[in-house]
Amino acid sequence: MRLFGGEPDQHWQYATAFAGYDDWRVPTLNELRSIVDKKHHPVICSSAFPNTPARFYWSASSDAADSGHAWGVLFASGSDYGYSRDHSYHVRLVRTGQ
Repeated sequence: MRLFGGEPDQHWQYATAFAGYDDWRVPTLNELRSIVDKKHHPVICSSAFPNTPARFYWSASSDAADSGHAWGVLFASGSDYGYSRDHSYHVRLVRTGQ
């Protein structure tokens, strides 16, 4: 699988089977927005998400105006931005199942 262009991510296979689960996926923009907490820096609850760098994280949400772009959240500010899929940024995976 390719994540937003570039060479195949060699860690994707490992990540999709992490901790004995195989239902990992890239979250939507709304899911990423839901974990923004502006009372902290980075703007994410450090007790639930320790050691999260204050960086940009991709979402699975495409930019409707440009299919070559996708949305993500910058956890330094909590703002969301659309960037070209050619950029290399962080990904936080979520599980669909229970």
